[in-house]
Amino acid sequence: MISFDKDTDTLNSTDLGRVASDFFINCASVKVFNGMIKPLLNEEEILTIMSNANEFQQLKVRDDEKKDLDYHSTKNCKFFVNGDAKNVHRKVNILMQTYLSKGRIGSYPLMSQHTYVSKNCRRIARALFEIVLQKGWPLATASVLKVALMFERQMWHFENPFLQFIWRRELIKIVIDKELTIDGVREMDSKELEILIQGKNAAKLSQLLKVFPEYGLSIEEIDALQIAETGLDEPQNHTATFTDLKPINKIKRKYPCRQKFEREAE
Repeated sequence: MISFDKDTDTLNSTDLGRVASDFFINCASVKVFNGMIKPLLNEEEILTIMSNANEFQQLKVRDDEKKDLDYHSTKNCKFFVNGDAKNVHRKVNILMQTYLSKGRIGSYPLMSQHTYVSKNCRRIARALFEIVLQKGWPLATASVLKVALMFERQMWHFENPFLQFIWRRELIKIVIDKELTIDGVREMDSKELEILIQGKNAAKLSQLLKVFPEYGLSIEEIDALQIAETGLDEPQNHTATFTDLKPINKIKRKYPCRQKFEREAE
């Protein structure tokens, strides 16, 4: 994390040291990450690496929490969790996946630890992304970035994109039950949407749709002889449509799609 220059007798921080400093990652966690990362990583392995961070070592597994942890492991965990019932890393992994699944924590002690884990996992995921990026491993970097965005948006990457904005449970249930997609809602007019989704929810969903950028591609056909004479390829017209920033900002304040990244030294 630091390098010593014998000629000048000075200590200089390395790229890894700067990442640890920027994201408040202690030396023990960096050592764990270096021992577990590899050129190919999937989501399950990344969650396991994050749960082994030294920032969570002070957490304990109480006997009265085992039943709740088993419940959340079954209901809210999308990936397999390693470890026995007394393993702290297993507990952290379950709490992280419960956070992504927006699961409700019943007991107050477990709720406070769930809040602590959710606050720290965002910066740990970003730090892990920077570390893997510096290694020059593109596939692992893409996987870690995907996990980092999941924690920032508090949703699984395979879930409906609308869920990153919607926090009202009744509207979430409608989106899931109706299997609504961005393209499907775009093709509906206001009357069709009101019939499908009754009440004020239709207007809210239509407003959220404006946040997603729309990109169009059109190709103009020209004569092959003209291409040969001019030496030009086929012209391609690209059109990108974006919404005005004012309604987007209003939606973000009401439905925060990306939680503000907090660098907290717990």
